[in-house]
Amino acid sequence: MKKPARWEVALMIVAFVVMMAALGWRRSQAERDELHHREAMERIEDARLGVAAAIPVAKWLNAHLDSHNLAVLDFISGDATVQKNSALLLEQNWQPLDAARLVEALACSDSVEVRERLIALLSRQTGQKFADNLNDWESWIKQQKIVPSKADAASYLAFKALLYHRLDPRLVHHFAIGKLSSAVPHEIYWAGSKYFSAPLRHPQLLSAAQASYLAPNDTVFGIVDKDGAAIALPLRIVFWHNVVETELGGLVLTAAYDEEKKGMTAYEGVGSGENRRFFNSAFLYGGEHLIADEQTRSLWSARSGKPIVYDQTLQGAQLKALPVVATTWAAWVKEHPATKVLPVETGFDRDYRSR
Repeated sequence: MKKPARWEVALMIVAFVVMMAALGWRRSQAERDELHHREAMERIEDARLGVAAAIPVAKWLNAHLDSHNLAVLDFISGDATVQKNSALLLEQNWQPLDAARLVEALACSDSVEVRERLIALLSRQTGQKFADNLNDWESWIKQQKIVPSKADAASYLAFKALLYHRLDPRLVHHFAIGKLSSAVPHEIYWAGSKYFSAPLRHPQLLSAAQASYLAPNDTVFGIVDKDGAAIALPLRIVFWHNVVETELGGLVLTAAYDEEKKGMTAYEGVGSGENRRFFNSAFLYGGEHLIADEQTRSLWSARSGKPIVYDQTLQGAQLKALPVVATTWAAWVKEHPATKVLPVETGFDRDYRSR
């Protein structure tokens, strides 16, 4: 049998390499498609369960609405006659919190017609001419320093529950039923659905040597427990999820990225010893994006580790904080060579390498 020429051998090698590369690319694409499908299915299931649970809550709230909450909600979406009657009720019995309700409705309305109607009523009743400038309206409301009574605060939480229920039925759970608030309810603002992000839960951690995707100057948030166990949470990963749930030294660790302060807070759990599962909410308070727990849908401040709008069972709850260091990957590994680190294979269809 004739021995193949060198160029033929070289050609066969090249063909084999190209074929293997193509197979690898197809396998990679198939894995990404599977991850994308799995993520989509999880979101659909979460939405289905949340919507089903929200229906009886919304029915109960609608049956127990006070007149001002009903008037504002009807003014937003009722027919022309209902809108006219609602505006008349508000004008004849105007209350300071009505301005806050209308401004909050303005913040989460995409309809030009509804926004114009809200602005016209606000301008007539307050004398302010901020037109469509939401920041000016919200600043003006803060300047009024409205301090609602306990009953008014509870009523306002019910209003928020039904207002945001119209945007996404699952949001009703943040404010009803029987939720308490350590903050003035009308100063908890809607940040928009773009701030929803899926939490990253218990990915398979890597050793420092395995984290080849990280560059020496990449920003990481480093955490060390009392026994010296270390973990690094790269910014390029936590940026996509905001909330990361993992383990450190055998304990559940929950970390939340603060986009405004470009920092991170980390907690071991709730003071009672019960671990909670958190996710990023679409609500702001004091410039901070609040997180929420899956069990009660209570809203928490990650900065303080305390609940802001919460289930009564959480009264006095406090998350146990851990120190977090923002540094570079090279500096962290030098100080903690045995550190664990998050992988890029998280189960989500994200391009973590691009950040």
